[in-house]
Amino acid sequence: MLRGVLEAQAPPKQTATETIDKYGDRLANATLLEDRRTAIQGLRSLAKEYPASVASKSLRDLISTLTRDSDDVETAQIVLEALLALFNPNEGSPEASDDIALWLADEFSQRQDNVTALLTLLEKGDFYSTLHSLQLLSAISSARPDRTQECILSAPLGTARLVGVLDDSREAIRSAGLLLLNDVTQSSQELQKLVAFENAFERIFNLIQAEGSIIYGGIIVQDCLSILANLLHLNGSNQSLFRESGLVPRLCELLSAKDAEDDDEHESGRPNTTRDRNLWGVLALLRMFVVEGSKGTQASQIAFEKQGVLHLVLLLGFDTSVGLPIRAEALKTCADIIRANATIQERFGHNEVPWTAPNEVNGNSAKHINGDSSIHIVDGLLALTLTASPSSAFDLRLAACECLEAYFFGHNTIRLHFLGHAIHLHNLNQDNDSNILSILVGGPRAYDSGDPYRIWFAGILAYRLIEDDSDAKKRVMDVAEGDAEKGEEVVTCIQAVTGNLVYSLDSAEDERVCIGYLVLLCGWLFDSAEAVNDFLSEGSSLQSLLQAVGKNGKASEITQGLCVFLLGTLYEFSTKDSPVPRRRIQEIILSGLGRDHYVQRLSRLRAHQTVRDFEVLPQDLTSADTPGAQPNVFYDPHFVDFMKDNFSRLVRAIDRDPNLEVSGTDKAVDRNLVDDIRRLESELQENVTKLKKAQERETELDADVKTQLFRLKKAEDKEQDLRNEIKAGKEQVDGLQKTEAELRKTQGSQEQRLKAAESKHGEFQTLLRDHQTRLQKVQHEEENARASVRALEEQMGAAKLTQSNLQSTNQDLTSRMEKARETENNLQASVKDRSARLKDAQQTLKDAQQTLKDAQQTHMELEATIRDRDAQLKQSKQKQSELAGDLKKKEDERKAAQTELDDMLIKNLKELGASVSEGEDDVADEDEAEDADDGDEHEEGGSKTTTEEDVD
Repeated sequence: MLRGVLEAQAPPKQTATETIDKYGDRLANATLLEDRRTAIQGLRSLAKEYPASVASKSLRDLISTLTRDSDDVETAQIVLEALLALFNPNEGSPEASDDIALWLADEFSQRQDNVTALLTLLEKGDFYSTLHSLQLLSAISSARPDRTQECILSAPLGTARLVGVLDDSREAIRSAGLLLLNDVTQSSQELQKLVAFENAFERIFNLIQAEGSIIYGGIIVQDCLSILANLLHLNGSNQSLFRESGLVPRLCELLSAKDAEDDDEHESGRPNTTRDRNLWGVLALLRMFVVEGSKGTQASQIAFEKQGVLHLVLLLGFDTSVGLPIRAEALKTCADIIRANATIQERFGHNEVPWTAPNEVNGNSAKHINGDSSIHIVDGLLALTLTASPSSAFDLRLAACECLEAYFFGHNTIRLHFLGHAIHLHNLNQDNDSNILSILVGGPRAYDSGDPYRIWFAGILAYRLIEDDSDAKKRVMDVAEGDAEKGEEVVTCIQAVTGNLVYSLDSAEDERVCIGYLVLLCGWLFDSAEAVNDFLSEGSSLQSLLQAVGKNGKASEITQGLCVFLLGTLYEFSTKDSPVPRRRIQEIILSGLGRDHYVQRLSRLRAHQTVRDFEVLPQDLTSADTPGAQPNVFYDPHFVDFMKDNFSRLVRAIDRDPNLEVSGTDKAVDRNLVDDIRRLESELQENVTKLKKAQERETELDADVKTQLFRLKKAEDKEQDLRNEIKAGKEQVDGLQKTEAELRKTQGSQEQRLKAAESKHGEFQTLLRDHQTRLQKVQHEEENARASVRALEEQMGAAKLTQSNLQSTNQDLTSRMEKARETENNLQASVKDRSARLKDAQQTLKDAQQTLKDAQQTHMELEATIRDRDAQLKQSKQKQSELAGDLKKKEDERKAAQTELDDMLIKNLKELGASVSEGEDDVADEDEAEDADDGDEHEEGGSKTTTEEDVD
């Protein structure tokens, strides 16, 4: 009764809506921080269960409080937790809906200040505020990614604050930051560029290294690789920044760290799935730099080859310690790095790789370097591609084939050298297991390995080598089997390949074998009348193709379509002079197949899923119908393009007049006109030859006339020169005569002057003799004076020498005194130094003696330990021998028991047989007796099995 009274007097209970309204009003109107904090705590407790009510009442107030009270760490933390609860309500909440997240994201992202406030909290340093801000930004980005990216771009220092989270030492914050960066960098190239310029590449690589690199790094490393992929994918600016910042060696570091395996995992033999997943991510990054046709592809190729990335990836492709998918991806990466770069292609051919040669690989192709087996890269790729392998290795073989195609892609010299080397080895009958020509010519009968893709790969490689190259086609056509001089039948390469195709069609070989041959022949015969004639030289081949097309079967639809494609190629490029004339080929196709059937087969092939959807269908192991089955890969991408480009041409070809022949283009000409033109060309050529001869004769005559004219002109020039010389001679004679007259006049005057000069010369001679006499007297006096001077100089020199001797003696004595004093001082210092050294040596000797004693004591202890270990080892060996003896005895006892059991079993079987034979019916006829005997034998077998199971 009292309880009822109390319940009647109690106030009514509040509903959740009323409570939310109450907290919302308090949050909106409270002036004290404590009151607002209490209201937020209440809203936080209700947000997961009633997200719509809380958001509609208080979302804007919560956001404004986040901006207003951001300096208070505790309040900011509570607000962030409440907002996160609104984005992640309880699953059983009646108000939970995906629309709420969109509404919340819109409310946040419509105002730039809201996102800026969250980014500002990243610099506060508080653990929960930073973590919840990142989580809230991730939630907003998941709902409205484009608008969130715009807000981050517009926020002051928004990108810098976001990237700076990567340097945080707290793992939870780093992880949340990685997730947010991964989300916001997926589509916006502008944001990708800003993130990259914030030194994001270097920070991410440091984080990968700190997390254990690609070997031990888990989800953190995978997130880092994902961000790198977002920043580099189809972003030429970031790729250029990556290369120019010198970060390519960091990729080398990641690939070089592959060999640092965990010891326990390596010993257990379990595959390192984490490492393989990370390696896949690194290889995907490398392939983003070398996309075919991209502007920066060549620069990336050069950087990767220069820094050693290509070599490391190549080694990874031949590393048997990693999974087959990783090896396949590595070889595809190598193909992208070398494709269409002539310099790298030439260097690539000189590489050698480690090799574990299977039984199928010719042992001559591998050699040992420094104890490790190695193989030339081209031989290794051929061995991977052409060696019979299980279906699980298909992706690796396809990648090796793609790498070979990239090796000679766009490089005519390498392609012809590759083809010439294969022809040379085939002619020498060497390395047949890895030679495309030997495999194709040998056919399925010579290589019955149960691997249809062996011939398929050989056909695809041969097709790529001769595609659109008449010179390469001619070289392969010259390959032949048999020696005509020895009376053997000569079989050309085309005839051998065609024979193997016919055999494959008749013997119901796997359609991939037939497709490999058909792909090669279609590309070989296209636009090559010479190759068509070689094919038609064996007339039965045409009938075999028609018979194959006439067969009905689900699995042969692709094969039949390609056979019709080949028939159309034969007719399109045949001529009137072919072994089977062009008109006859048309009659055979129309009578054996019919025009409608011909067009229908080609249309079905064009509309077949494998051709129509080739670009979207998986061309790898995942295309297999069931695990372990062969993949549904039938074509090469280049051949698919070739078929699609020429389908319409071959459909129209069957309607073309046989008199019209084509050569290289889709335009045709009448063969009769061609013959007339050829006849006219022949006559014209004869006339041209005659005209050339007449022109040559005329040219010779012109040359003779020119020679005679030249000689005549030369003679006239000589005559004119002689006349000029005669005239000059006459002028010289006249001049000499005048000079002679002048000289005669001058001679008389010169004789008079000479007489006057002779008289003056006598006078000068007399004066000269007087001067010589006087000069001799003066010289004699001078010699006497010089003798006196020399005597005085000798006396002065002696005096100076005596003085210098005295001075030098004095200086010598002084220096000796100084040296003596210095020596005395040195001796005193040396005595003191030696005394100190003697004391140190005595102390060192004492220490050495003590150390020697300690070492001797330790040596004695070690010898005692060794003796104890030897005794234990002897006891262990003795116990081991005793156990071995006991084991042998038990084995003998087991064998004896087994022998007894076998004897008992045989005895029981004999008794059982005797009892059964006694119960036979003597009256039964002969057939019933045989049936009874069979039953007895079956019963004996069952009894024997039962008895053996009991014995076991």
